[in-house]
Amino acid sequence: MKLYTEEQVKRAMLEYSSYSKPTMIQVIDTLTPIELPSDEEITQYLNGKYFADKVRRECFKLGSIWMKEQILNQNK
Repeated sequence: MKLYTEEQVKRAMLEYSSYSKPTMIQVIDTLTPIELPSDEEITQYLNGKYFADKVRRECFKLGSIWMKEQILNQNK
């Protein structure tokens, strides 16, 4: 999932409505998104040696789920 800041969206909207009339895809391609890891990437990370401790792994997993829910549900 790619996320963009409010400032980036405002800048993209101004750029899209400018005189030169770039396409929306061209404007979006100029932005640098914040990318959240997929569920699969999180699982792979959890299975790494850093998380050999079961409690630490479970805390990270729950924190990841909570953060994803907060981001996805903020527009509701």
